[in-house]
Amino acid sequence: ITAGLFWFLLTAIIVAYSGEGGQIISEVFTEITHSNLVSAGFGSVIFALFFGSLATYGTSKVDVINRVFVLGLLATFIGLVGIGVPIVKGSNLLDYSDWSAVYPAGISIGILSFGAQNVVPTLLRYLDNDPMRTRQ
Repeated sequence: ITAGLFWFLLTAIIVAYSGEGGQIISEVFTEITHSNLVSAGFGSVIFALFFGSLATYGTSKVDVINRVFVLGLLATFIGLVGIGVPIVKGSNLLDYSDWSAVYPAGISIGILSFGAQNVVPTLLRYLDNDPMRTRQ
């Protein structure tokens, strides 16, 4: 049962990433070409082929690619926070809360967070099964 649920979780994560990645690719091509040459479904195939091909390069090269993506993510996050901080009013954070507005999207984020636990065994193997290095 656990293996089946684990498989379902990982499949759901792959489908979610591929689906949204395909949608983004489709929108980018539409913006660039001003036509609907790439559908969301075909964009998903492009997305899966691109990121699937990265996995064939081996752990060390994927590690370098991952570091580049993480640095891009970090730079984007810092930029967004820098732009957003002057606009945020502290009183709005405490006075107004509408959890029903978060309900549908928040569930998918919660489910996706369970997929992050899959990283720990991979990191342990990558760091030669050294628990001390893994905790750092």
